[in-house]
Amino acid sequence: MNRRLLISLLILTLFLTGCATTKVKFQRLNKAHRDIRGVKRVAVLEFRSYGGRTESGSAASDLLISGLVEPGFYEIVERQRIDAVVQEHKFNLSGMVSDSTIRKMGRILGVDAVIFGTVSGYDVESRRGYTTTAGYYDKKSGVYVPPKKRFYTIKSGSVAVSYRMINIETGRVIAAKSFRENFSQKRYDGAFFMSRLPSDDSILNDLLEKVTSRFVNEISPHYVSKKRKLEKGKGSFHTKYGVRLAKTGMWDAAIGEWQKALEKDPKNAWAHNNLGIAYEKRGEVAKARREYQKANKLNPKEKEYKKSLVDLKKAHDKARGEYLATGSLKMVIRRKGDTVYIDLGKKHDVGVGEVFIVYREVAIKHPVTDEVIGTEEEKIGKIKVNKVSEKMSIAQIIKEDPEDKIKVKDKVRKRGGN
Repeated sequence: MNRRLLISLLILTLFLTGCATTKVKFQRLNKAHRDIRGVKRVAVLEFRSYGGRTESGSAASDLLISGLVEPGFYEIVERQRIDAVVQEHKFNLSGMVSDSTIRKMGRILGVDAVIFGTVSGYDVESRRGYTTTAGYYDKKSGVYVPPKKRFYTIKSGSVAVSYRMINIETGRVIAAKSFRENFSQKRYDGAFFMSRLPSDDSILNDLLEKVTSRFVNEISPHYVSKKRKLEKGKGSFHTKYGVRLAKTGMWDAAIGEWQKALEKDPKNAWAHNNLGIAYEKRGEVAKARREYQKANKLNPKEKEYKKSLVDLKKAHDKARGEYLATGSLKMVIRRKGDTVYIDLGKKHDVGVGEVFIVYREVAIKHPVTDEVIGTEEEKIGKIKVNKVSEKMSIAQIIKEDPEDKIKVKDKVRKRGGN
């Protein structure tokens, strides 16, 4: 055999028979925990401070604004614009503010929702104390060692914030939540192996960031860090080569290789697992879940498959939780010719003759990393309701994109509403 060809085959063999798994890290875009459809432009008022530090209100609202700006889903009204409207229309925000006042302000600002709240806890305290060690007789030195006091400092902190978000058009409370985070740490005097206690400001900032993050997750799509293991498997060139491509960032090509591997062997659990990871990275949760289910069914003893599947179910089934709470996901549930069925009916105040916009939430991907960095609405068409039952309506298509037809699972909202 040609020596050069032999060397090439040897290198390829070493490459394909390397580490059985490869760890990958990525940011997955999760949906908001609440129904926020139709809300894009938001005003965040300065939070009120009850007790604790007086600067806590502005700190809470500023951090919330930063947290909402980062995912890029909302358009946030500038503070100067809010202050100007408050002064011009003489809104009194110093005490309890009624929802009607908030809605009036929101209409003037031209926003879909207003967020306001109260900081009810924002404190750090330090406490000194000591423990006493027992005396003992040292046999080596023959000396009695008396009891000794060991002094310490304990720092404890607490931050509690209540949030309220109101839809300006409907007056509906989108979210009303209260969160609390606590901190406690002890340090003995002279304990050089222990780090110093953090400053009061550092503790409060850290706790406030945690509280803010919890509320942001309630009302905004948000990123969560994920770690998964790609598998090279055994005896499949396409499975192994796909891992190699994924490691270099060529995820689309990797998906193609794993699909080829499954064409040859549909029972290739490694390829199904890898496809699940690829789809999860792209934000296609439903596809990822299906692939993890197949991998888990083929190899139920593999803990990683089960772990990934459970994690995806938690994210995916939030939609089911929303349906159980409201009786609707505001979507197309069936299509028959030009007739469309939606999961909204009399229970949801739908009447004959009403027009609904049909749209699709499209993922926005980074052109270099292929990472999902946001979503936007893509209008598909319009439908007009001609029959209404308790939980469902039947509508006729009155407008439709000829190249992108209305289909099951497309979202709907009333024209001019949410």
